[in-house]
Amino acid sequence: VVTLWRKIMRIVKQDLTFFPDLAQVIDGSVGYTTNTFLVNARSRGLSPNTIRDYSNEIKTLIIFLNQQGVLMIEELTPDIIR
Repeated sequence: VVTLWRKIMRIVKQDLTFFPDLAQVIDGSVGYTTNTFLVNARSRGLSPNTIRDYSNEIKTLIIFLNQQGVLMIEELTPDIIR
């Protein structure tokens, strides 16, 4: 999960304008960031199996972060993901 999170953050930091239609999700939220990552993965033509695997891992990550009370990326600390 930590490796996937690093990939997500690296891609999202590059460009947050992949999919402006995601306006219903708050910029900076965990949901926005992970959705942006998946949109980017699809746009790069990654295989459906890869997208599905990423999506499944992201769901696990979001459940964990919700349990920790983390809703915004700025609330995420290294101690939370260790």
